[in-house]
Amino acid sequence: MSIDLPRPAANYYNNQVSPYPSSLTSIYQNGGGFPYTAWPQDLKDTYTYNLTAAKKLLAEAGFPGGFKTNIVVDSAADQDLLQAVKAYFFAIGVDMEIRPMDTSSWASLS
Repeated sequence: MSIDLPRPAANYYNNQVSPYPSSLTSIYQNGGGFPYTAWPQDLKDTYTYNLTAAKKLLAEAGFPGGFKTNIVVDSAADQDLLQAVKAYFFAIGVDMEIRPMDTSSWASLS
C-alpha cells in the first residue's frame, strides 16, 4: 500500500510494464494464476496506493512511528529503483538503508 505501482510503471519503466501485481507466471500464460482483473476487490485494495492504510498497518503491527531497517543488495542491482522504493517507504515511516555489496559477496549470503 505504500508504493504507487502505476507511477513507476509509467515514469520509470515508460509504460513498458504492467502496473498491476501478478502471479509468479506471466499474465500471458493462461491457467498459471489469476489475472489482476479477476481478483476480488478486497485483494486489489491491499495493493492499492494508500498511505493512510499503510501507516495504519504499521501501527497495528506495533510500529506506530515506523522503524529503521536495511537491505543488502547486489551492487549490480538497479540502485535508482531502490532509491524510489526507499522514498515510498520513508513516506510511511520506514527508514530503509540500502547496503550494496559486490555480486560474489551478495550471492554468498543466500
